[in-house]
Parts: sequence; structure tokens; C-alpha cells
Amino acid sequence: MDSGKLEEKLKLLSEKVVALKHLRDEVAKSGGRGMEEWFKKVDEVSLLELDEMQKELNEIKGRGQITTFNARRHLKNKLQKRINVVRDLEKEGKSSTEVIHASLKEVTKKYPRPFSHADLMLQKKIPVMTPPNPFPSWLLTNSSMLSSLDEIPEGTDGSSHEEGFREREEDSIIHEEIEATEQKSTSSVHFDEARESEKILESFDKKCPLGGESSVILYTTRMRGVRKTFEECNNVRRILESHGIVMIERDLFTEWDEVYKQQLKNLLGRVQIPALFVKGRFIGGAKEVSSLNEEGKLDILLYGIPKATG
Repeated sequence: MDSGKLEEKLKLLSEKVVALKHLRDEVAKSGGRGMEEWFKKVDEVSLLELDEMQKELNEIKGRGQITTFNARRHLKNKLQKRINVVRDLEKEGKSSTEVIHASLKEVTKKYPRPFSHADLMLQKKIPVMTPPNPFPSWLLTNSSMLSSLDEIPEGTDGSSHEEGFREREEDSIIHEEIEATEQKSTSSVHFDEARESEKILESFDKKCPLGGESSVILYTTRMRGVRKTFEECNNVRRILESHGIVMIERDLFTEWDEVYKQQLKNLLGRVQIPALFVKGRFIGGAKEVSSLNEEGKLDILLYGIPKATG
């Protein structure tokens, strides 16, 4: 591939970035619908196209097809700008849904839901009406009407009507009790799972990478360099994918390798891959992740992490 074709690819990527920003705004306006598609498209752009174009740029340099310093710098700068924009979008979409929620609040302010009749009554904007009396005074003062109400058809004592009413009332009470018990049970299960997850997390060191407060971040590599490291990274990635959760991968052999290496040095005092962080806690490397998975603790640890789509 020559520099002209790479320029054309950069132009197409720029158009995709604009489309991603537009899609993000549409997701916010629609109340969060389409968020899964947004995550998927950000992944496709950042993981496939950027890495591919970085390799092509390196190949062009290696073959000596870009002969002048200015031409080299021009192409590298253009690619770096695209990388920065897409990585920002990736961070914005994956770290949490805070941006979407903020946008939703703005949309809610601009387009508040219409007031219901009950809302207006609570705000005293319309008077609260007293329900009509089922036994008006004219009925109570009319002796003939009262006597007719007291009459029971011949051959019956009224007990069947009372029993039927009592049975329906008991059925209704039982149904409500069952529903209430199920709701309490479900709520209790979720609370217990969250508490157990928090308890396990507290046993790990609090070391939070950028954007990792409520997410899963894996420092890894897809580069076939050292075989043992490559296999360990793949193994940890497969384990996490088997749990079907959303995770952020930070590949140390990309354009951002120096940034990621510095992050690891700041957090751990060394560069180590694979390195897994969950909700701001350092979980460990391949050995620790495999052990937690075998013990069934990893699934508990990942409670509350959004599920991946597709």
C-alpha cells in the first residue's frame, strides 16, 4: 500500500469518527436505546482499523516509500490524531455510561414527561375530589327502598354470597403475599451477591487505573513475542470472555504502549502483563485469575459488571 491509499483510509476513518459521534448523540436522545450498537462500532474502529493502519504506516516507512521527513511526519500526525479521537470515544463509551446518563438528564430537562392527573393533584394544581357517596340521603330516607334492600330471595340465607366473597378476598391476600415474598427474595439475593462481591474485592489491593472505578481493565498483548506471555494473555482473555462481561483491553504493543507501560509502573511499580484490574482493585496475573475462576470466585467478583453483546 502506498501513502496515497493510506491517506484515503485516514479520510474514511475520519468520516466514521463523525458518524460515531452522531450515533452517540442519537443514543442519548433515544433514552439509551442503541447503546450496544455504539459499543460494538467503537470496538470495530479502534481494534481493527487503527491497528491495521499503524502496521501499514510502519511497512511504508520500512520500504522507504516515504522519502522525506515532512511527508513521514505528516502521515504520522494524521494517524495519531485519528487514534486520539477514537481512543477518547472508546474511553467515553466503555469506562461507564456516565456520559450517556448526563446527556439523558439534559434531554429530560428539555423534554419533561407530561404531568399525569395524579401529579397535578399532588401538586395541588387541581382540586382533590371527594368520591361520591354510594348511599345518598334520598335513598336512606326512603323506607320502601331500604326494605327492598333487606329482602333476601326465598329459599336462600345469603351465606353462599358471603362465602364466595370471603374466598375471593382470601385468594387476593394470598396472591399479594406470594408476590411480596418473591420480590423480597429476589432483592435479598441481589443484595447478598453484591455484598459477597464487595467482600472479595476488599481482599485485593486498591489500585485503580484511569477509567477503572466501575469496570474491568486488562493490560495485555496480542503480539506474538514471548510465547509464555502471549499464551497467558490469551488464557486470561478467554476466561473473562467466558463470563460474557464488557472489558477494556489495553494492548502494550500499540501506539499507546508507552502510556500503558507508564500506567502500570505508577500502579504496580513494574510492567507486568497480563494484569487484571476489577472495580479499581488489582486482581493479579494469569495464575491468580485462573485460580479464582476454578474456585468460582471470579464470577462473584465480576457481579455488577455490564454484560457484553453479541
